[in-house]
Amino acid sequence: MNEAFADMDMALSGAREDDAALEFRRKWPKILLFFLAFSPAVAMAFAMATHAVDVPMWDGWERGELWQRYYAGELDFEYLDSPHIEHRMLTGRLAILVGGWLFNGDVRFEMWLTFAAALATALLLFYVLRYTLRGSPALWPATFLINLLLFCPQQYSNYIWAIMFAVYVPFLCLAVILAAWVSPLPLWCKTLLGVVAALVGSHSFSQGLVLWPVAVCMPLFTILPGGWRPKLISAGVTLLAATVALLYHFGPTFLNSSDISHAYGTPTGERPSSFESFSKVPENRGAAKRYFLSALGNPLARMFGSDPRETARDVGWGLLVLAIAALVFFFWRRRDRETWPRLLPWMAAGSFAVSIALLLALGHPTTPSRAVMPRYIPMTLFLVIALIAIGAYAATWWARTAGDRKSRGRRAAYASGVAAALAVLAINLWVYGLYKMQAWKEARLEERAALTYVNLFEPTRAARIDARIDFVRKQAAVLDRHGLLHPPLLKEWGFGPYLPQRTRLSAKKAAVTRYLVGDDSKLHIDGHALLPGGRIADGVLISLRPKGGGDDDWGVIGFAEMRALHALNNIFLDTQFGHGPNLVYIEQYARFRGSADLPDPLPDDELEVQCWAIDAEKMQSFRVGDHIALDR
Repeated sequence: MNEAFADMDMALSGAREDDAALEFRRKWPKILLFFLAFSPAVAMAFAMATHAVDVPMWDGWERGELWQRYYAGELDFEYLDSPHIEHRMLTGRLAILVGGWLFNGDVRFEMWLTFAAALATALLLFYVLRYTLRGSPALWPATFLINLLLFCPQQYSNYIWAIMFAVYVPFLCLAVILAAWVSPLPLWCKTLLGVVAALVGSHSFSQGLVLWPVAVCMPLFTILPGGWRPKLISAGVTLLAATVALLYHFGPTFLNSSDISHAYGTPTGERPSSFESFSKVPENRGAAKRYFLSALGNPLARMFGSDPRETARDVGWGLLVLAIAALVFFFWRRRDRETWPRLLPWMAAGSFAVSIALLLALGHPTTPSRAVMPRYIPMTLFLVIALIAIGAYAATWWARTAGDRKSRGRRAAYASGVAAALAVLAINLWVYGLYKMQAWKEARLEERAALTYVNLFEPTRAARIDARIDFVRKQAAVLDRHGLLHPPLLKEWGFGPYLPQRTRLSAKKAAVTRYLVGDDSKLHIDGHALLPGGRIADGVLISLRPKGGGDDDWGVIGFAEMRALHALNNIFLDTQFGHGPNLVYIEQYARFRGSADLPDPLPDDELEVQCWAIDAEKMQSFRVGDHIALDR
């Protein structure tokens, strides 16, 4: 009997294993398609891992004031939620604190939070897209195209600039609202999620305020059992929450807490002046219109290899026409109880993006060129995402309404061709973005090298660090005091964290082309330097030793800054915070220039000069050519 039961168990176990294997074979194509559709996220993660640098910059230096208050026991909710210009950045400041507690202030933690927010957004959009394209094979190419843009490295300044986590949170909150309203959750839960998401988003960055109209309108336009009563209750509760939230948002505490250099001229403690720009719109209608259209076209403006300032407006016109066509299609199919709910979330997403573009245009009516800043791309990206989703649905509907199988196949082929063309054009965005990512990394490494010695010399390339170097010194001192700055600031000249190597860079890669002792008793140095592997040096140390001395006798006396970045053949807007002019020859784009105070009085012994190229990524320094005798 026992043997019979054992045989039966073995048979059942084998059957279960066969069923599991059969189930896997049935699902593995979808699993493969899922990973292919999300491969852009993997590519961006790899790009971030190789390009992110642990150093604050510009607005990110405000973290010094945050930590100063924290360690002084003066940090309260009023400051945590205070406006950075007009943005209440509660979530961003909380992220800074968590990064300090868990990772000793490594700002890359915030960058990875940005990636996590983008990934969560992508997964929620995939959930909504599955609802829209139920069973349609268009789900996979549409998801791939959305992720190709959402994780595109042309957004380098969003993914590898630490403070931009706060900018991405509202987009995640929008995805939460859309996913909630297509889910089977009860009405009270959908309403609560909408309120919470709008509240979190509006206390991250100012575009989050547009989430409130989305949260109010979603129940009104959603088909719900019970007619208008549940719609009005849900919308009414959300509207009440929005009213209270907005009264607080723009209430007495709506005062800029950031340094004036980061607040477009608004002094600390004063109300942000952004809304005063609305009054300038009538006399700058043309510029405001250009800003609006350029903002809409910004996500795709670099797709064609031309100046995005010119291309963005034309692309914006095209996207606006497509948005109007989508709106016509949406209302033309309004009586279809299947089409309306499937397209509603994407109409909301597109409206969200268009509203942001309009508000940006009203707030910046005199500076339309700012609309194509790379960091502004996600502001209107959801219009493109919405059009991709609506286009995938329309293509599916168009193919299915064909009269015969041959016609359906032909229409599906046309739609596939459009999707493939978009994917091919997006390659240019990725190549362009990866190049800019490298330039950004170079700028941050040069910033790190200069920052190490910032208390010992006056940077002339300070725009890579901040508008005000005195502000940086103050904030960096706070971070350094509490172990939140890497590497720490040096209080006297030395190699510090940049360990000198015996390797001498070849004359083809590095050389001192000019040096002289000026009437100011300073040693002035010019030259160029590429590191092993061909990367531009991050700075150059100037050292002296007595003639005939050993390697341990070199004493650092000064720092020379690099004068440029890559051979950038593009506009200033896309090189902001990099500040690299258009250069061609190695002596230009890898050039350094600096000076150092000589000992006063000079010793009687003869002295030798040696320059060292800094690698701020590997924390090393390499000899630039042979040492030379100091000519007095």
